[in-house]
Amino acid sequence: MESRAIFRRRIVRNPRGRLLLAVLRQQFYLVPLAAESAGWLRERAERSIERYKLNDHPPLLRARSEVWNQCKVKIDEMETLLAKQQKSESPTRKERIRKLVSELKEMTRRRSQFSSVAHGFIDQDQRAWVKRCAA
Repeated sequence: MESRAIFRRRIVRNPRGRLLLAVLRQQFYLVPLAAESAGWLRERAERSIERYKLNDHPPLLRARSEVWNQCKVKIDEMETLLAKQQKSESPTRKERIRKLVSELKEMTRRRSQFSSVAHGFIDQDQRAWVKRCAA
């Protein structure tokens, strides 16, 4: 895995350990976070990833990718709606924005599948309003 080129790195916060969600050749792989995982924590994360085959199961990689893309679509749609809403207010647009915010919040809740991927997307996004929406 070390020989593969990493295009982008994203930190994913996980209550049980810190992992890095990396996009390697357009696939979502989990690798230990080198800066924060030293010694036993890093070794434990590497063993867990290997033992549970977190990077070997294509449906798991696809599911991570789908959650990432869903977050992107929702946030891009919100941005478009917010721009239109500033020009002329519309109650239906306002309701749609509220619905998208609640869907994004639902995706980041602990009980949601792949919530760490959604958190990773929000963490890497540069727009401050995105972080406020998901908080």
